[in-house]
Amino acid sequence: MDEIASLEWDRLINAMPPQLYTAMDTTTLANYALAWSMFVKAQNDIENNGLSIEISETTDAGTKVVVSVKTNPAVRVWRAASETLLKCADRLGLHPGARTRLELPKRGETPKSSFAGLLGRTR
Repeated sequence: MDEIASLEWDRLINAMPPQLYTAMDTTTLANYALAWSMFVKAQNDIENNGLSIEISETTDAGTKVVVSVKTNPAVRVWRAASETLLKCADRLGLHPGARTRLELPKRGETPKSSFAGLLGRTR
């Protein structure tokens, strides 16, 4: 992970209630952190270069001529990262609607099987 993703990973881990997530959530957490990094970088690119970019060519006389205007590729990256963030946030309970579906284990409760307690649920 790059520094942005690593910082987001740390922020998520520190913000989570204890015992809510397990090693089984590593992939979703990593996807979220990496998507956050892509989102931030794409947003910075868009802020610096705009939503569209000009494609220009140099004529034989040495003059630059705009031949077309295209959507900045960072817009597609921003959109894809945003979709990944929203999907991961839903799966991890990172927004109020999703949190209502999560169940935390009760204090001192012992899981009934090796799979119990996954995502805080007991069976």
